[in-house]
Amino acid sequence: ELDQTRLDASSALENKQRELSDASYEFSQLIHEATYETENSREEVIRLRDELIRTKEAASNQLAETKRSLIADRFEDAKLDAILTDDHHRNEMDVMDQQMSSLSRQLVEDRLELEDAKLDAI
Repeated sequence: ELDQTRLDASSALENKQRELSDASYEFSQLIHEATYETENSREEVIRLRDELIRTKEAASNQLAETKRSLIADRFEDAKLDAILTDDHHRNEMDVMDQQMSSLSRQLVEDRLELEDAKLDAI
């Protein structure tokens, strides 16, 4: 009976050792999977960070280009306004010159008529 008890205890111990070994193996597999998933997650985070940096740089470059374009457009608009304003003033000056010439001719004609009238009166 003692031998049977030893045999039963030995068998129970072997079963517990197998269970412990299986549990240890499963735990080891879980740690391996968690490590693998953590590494994959870390790589994904790094990839996403790099993509975000590239996107931010592209957006920053696009914004800078848009600003340069707006400044260039405003400069061109200002130049065009200056040209149009200059042309407008030049046209006004031409009209004034024509009016002055016309008034000058009228003055000369009026003086000639006055001289003619004086001569006729003499």
